[in-house]
Amino acid sequence: MQREKLSALYRDGRIPPTMLFLGPQGVGKKLIAKQFLSAVFCTGKQKPCLECPSCRQMAAGTYPDYLEIGPNERGVIPIGSEDKKEPGSVRWLLQQMAIKSLSGSTGSVIDGVDTMSDEGQSAILKTIEEPKKGDHIVLIASSKAKVLPTIMSRCFEIKFGPIPRGDMETLLVGKGFSDEDAEGLALMSGGSVAMAILLSDGDLRREVLDQCASISGYLRGEGFLSVDFSSLEKKLGKERLLDIMINIYRQNLIQVIDGKNDAGVWSALFVHDEQKLHLLIKVLLDIQKGLGRNLNIKNSLKGMLYSAFALPL
Repeated sequence: MQREKLSALYRDGRIPPTMLFLGPQGVGKKLIAKQFLSAVFCTGKQKPCLECPSCRQMAAGTYPDYLEIGPNERGVIPIGSEDKKEPGSVRWLLQQMAIKSLSGSTGSVIDGVDTMSDEGQSAILKTIEEPKKGDHIVLIASSKAKVLPTIMSRCFEIKFGPIPRGDMETLLVGKGFSDEDAEGLALMSGGSVAMAILLSDGDLRREVLDQCASISGYLRGEGFLSVDFSSLEKKLGKERLLDIMINIYRQNLIQVIDGKNDAGVWSALFVHDEQKLHLLIKVLLDIQKGLGRNLNIKNSLKGMLYSAFALPL
C-alpha cells in the first residue's frame, strides 16, 4: 500500500519535498525510503531500474547526493557542536545539505527524527520549510508523540502498519524457525521484523517471558510481584522492553475477548480477566509515556499496579 502511494506521487509528478514515514520499528520504512529515492535518482525507464549507474550506487551506498543519519549508540541523533559538526549529527547533515549537489537533486533520510531533541528538530525546521529545488527529505519515526507539531505540519505523512501476524510467521518459518518459535516471535514482535530477529535469541526471549510470568502470576492472585528489569533494560532499552510486554498482553486480551482460553505457547503467562488486562496495558502505556521523565519501570509498575488492583506487592 505504501509503495503504491509513493508510486502514484512519483508518477503524477507530485513528490512532496518532505515526507514523514510513521510506523513501528522494523517494518521496512527505511528500506522503502531508499527505494523511493532510488526511483527519484534513476535514469532508466522503469524506476527504479536497479541497473543504471545511479541505482547501482544507491544499492552500494555510494551515491554522492544521498545523505542519511540515524541514532547513535545511545539511541539518539545528536545535534552536534556548532564548530565541529560531527558526522552523523544534525548540524553535519544540514552542512552537507547546503552543498550544491552533483546531480541537481539531493535525497536525505533522517532515520529516527523522534530520537532527536527538540533543539535538534527545531534546527532542521528551516530546511524543511524552505528546501532547495530538487531536494527530497524523508523523516522516519516510530512515535508521532515525539515529533514536534511544527515538523508534523510541514510533512506529507505516510503511515506504516505492523506486518500481519500470519505473514510474519510465514516469513520466520521461511528463515528456518520452528512453527512454535515463529508463533511466539510473531506475537512478541508486534509485526516488527527487527524486533523478531532481536528476540530470536532464546535466552533473551526466555528472560522476557520469565518477567511477564511474574506479572501474570500476580494478576492471577498467585503470589507477590517479583520483577527485575535491569538486565533487560540494558539489552533491549526501556521503550523496546515495554513495547514487547504491551504486545504480549494485547494478544492475551484479544484472545480473551474472542473467547479463546487456549494460551498456546504462553500458557504460563495467560491472564483470563479482561478488566485486569485492560488496566495492565494502560499502566504499561502510561509508563512508556513517562520515560521522558526518567521513570523507573520496576517502581512505576509496582506503584501503578498497586493503585489499580489494591493487591499486596
